[in-house]
Amino acid sequence: MTIRDMQSGEIVSGVLASGERGRTYQLLCSRLSPVELDDIRNALDGRIKGSRIETSSWIPGADWQGTPYQAIYEKGARMNPELAALMFGLIVWEAFERH
Repeated sequence: MTIRDMQSGEIVSGVLASGERGRTYQLLCSRLSPVELDDIRNALDGRIKGSRIETSSWIPGADWQGTPYQAIYEKGARMNPELAALMFGLIVWEAFERH
């Protein structure tokens, strides 16, 4: 799944490697265990595998309790809903880049 700029059609890459978004992504990864990250990645992979178009805000739903995404809110974002949404978006970005 390629991430493209909506206006130019250019492929967008490298977002997770630098800048504020890259630092936020690294913070998320540092706060979660390898098992938690794998669970989140597996859940996302299962959702987007074979799909041509996905909208990140539709994936987790409103209630993350009992899902792999709960760790993003509780541990990654330390129960800050705005930061959790940003962190979720970045890990979805990573999943899209893998596909």
